[in-house]
Amino acid sequence: MLPNKEASRASTAASVIGRAQLCSGITGAQRARPPLRLRGIAPIQTGMLALDDGALARICIGASRIPRGQRRRWLRKIADELDGDRAKQRHAARQAHHRQRQRRGARVYRLELADRVMEDVISALVRYGRLSEADTLKRAAVERALVEIIADVGRRFVMFRDDIR
Repeated sequence: MLPNKEASRASTAASVIGRAQLCSGITGAQRARPPLRLRGIAPIQTGMLALDDGALARICIGASRIPRGQRRRWLRKIADELDGDRAKQRHAARQAHHRQRQRRGARVYRLELADRVMEDVISALVRYGRLSEADTLKRAAVERALVEIIADVGRRFVMFRDDIR
């Protein structure tokens, strides 16, 4: 009985992946069989895939037949096939941006701070004139102010260290 379940899962997966490939922009020359018209799945001009409720339900049913441990990988594979080169282009752009930052000696650090701590930091930035009240809701402005503060602390630390020597 187990082989029949596996065969059913494989055929469901193949059918859903086949449906996904139909809308992924693969040309007829690249596809082994002629394109089918599926109800509910239609690529639109923006490059996004439009699914109606029925098409989404078929994908969900297909996903439910994949073993739980393999489902994420299976869905990622479908998404990657639908995205095609766009995912690769986004990754290449992020990598190029990372290399550009490295060349100019900049680093990115992710900080996890509690809301209460950030409220206190932002209040201090406003109080000492490093950030305007209007800019407190602008993430980029807050990040710039934090960078200025950290750079200032770094300069003061170096001066203090040099004074001690």
